[in-house]
Amino acid sequence: GGYVTLKKVYSFEPTPKELSPEEAKHILGAQGNVWTEYIPTTAQAEYMAVPRMIALAEVTWSPASLRDWNSFRYRMEDQFKRLDYMGVNYSKGSFRVSLTSHYDKKKKMLMIGMESEQINVPIRYTLDGNDPTSVSPLYTEPIGVNRNCYIKAGHYPDGQLKGSLTQMPVIYHKAIPAKITYNQPYSYRYPASGNDALINGFRGGINHRDGNWQGFLGNDAEVIIDLGKRDTVHSVSTTFLLNAPAWIFLPEYVEFSLSDDGQKWHSINEDPTRVAQRQDEPAIQPYSHLFPPTPARYIRVKAKNIGTCPDWHEGKGQPCWLFWDEVVVY
Repeated sequence: GGYVTLKKVYSFEPTPKELSPEEAKHILGAQGNVWTEYIPTTAQAEYMAVPRMIALAEVTWSPASLRDWNSFRYRMEDQFKRLDYMGVNYSKGSFRVSLTSHYDKKKKMLMIGMESEQINVPIRYTLDGNDPTSVSPLYTEPIGVNRNCYIKAGHYPDGQLKGSLTQMPVIYHKAIPAKITYNQPYSYRYPASGNDALINGFRGGINHRDGNWQGFLGNDAEVIIDLGKRDTVHSVSTTFLLNAPAWIFLPEYVEFSLSDDGQKWHSINEDPTRVAQRQDEPAIQPYSHLFPPTPARYIRVKAKNIGTCPDWHEGKGQPCWLFWDEVVVY
């Protein structure tokens, strides 16, 4: 649960956004800790710290405007040569393929991107749910899809899979090309892919750190989806994550409503939470509503946060999280 990739370290912002400019002046630097209770040798400690310490150094020495992950990633090739010369037992980085998506209005397709911390290591993929092999399509540029599919992708140096496969079902639905407006902001700590995270075709997994969950701390979550024109809406569904040990709770209810003008709302329906919040293991909870075929341009989805951790929780009275992923519209 505490695995931190090199890219995640590089994304660290030393000055929290909650601070005023006057308060921010007191941030003098950052500290990277390696806890060694389960690290028995110096060599393993090096492996855990390097090259993460290089990423942290650049983050703390450089203003945000000058930080560039892709530039850093390529410059690390020279750093690896220096580390080899010094005899440092460093990590070669993650071979995990990460997926991104954005809607291309001209092509009218969802464009799927693939990247990792590795440079010039072939990525092979499939879209039908079968495991890729050394002769599967080679990823060279974003792939356009306009239907449901199941992506599997991995690195294949020397024709063999290195590391584990990335797997992701892609849900193609009516809200993919839509515009989304947030009536309550998501937290910068868990932004997922940003403003399109709830309509990018990706579902979150059981790990709340997988990059597909958008977090809302202590407040309700509410979005309005603009389909661009009136269309027939049959159903709206979404999912939230429950992980009580991580202070992540399900909403009291999720409300779905429709509108023609974005001002007057009708077909207002609530789907209450019917499962116990007190669970030791994480779980994904679906919420949905089936509409009789209804013409509408706007869809509003609101999740009511329970606000604070319950009395039985170690964080009693403290703000709790909502973790939200895809809003699927058919």
